[in-house]
Amino acid sequence: RFQSFECVVNQGDFLEVEQKFKYPRILMNPPFENGVDIKHIKRALEWLEEGGRLVGVCANGPRQQAQVMPLCDSWEELPAGTFEGTMVRAALFTINA
Repeated sequence: RFQSFECVVNQGDFLEVEQKFKYPRILMNPPFENGVDIKHIKRALEWLEEGGRLVGVCANGPRQQAQVMPLCDSWEELPAGTFEGTMVRAALFTINA
């Protein structure tokens, strides 16, 4: 049986959008360039309700491993080439608040 829930979709740059609400679930695929994914992830955590869950992908580089990985409940390295046309190393992560 499916549980009914309200779904709110906000599109925009987390670094520029005014936070008006907190959310129980956040799914994200932030930009990876120049480590900006780290800033987006940390900003998204400010939007997460107590007891909520953030799931996303980020670069799997040394900066992300040092700053994001310690916050995570799960961290799965994705194979090179997961994103077609690139050989970027990425990770799928989960953070429970």
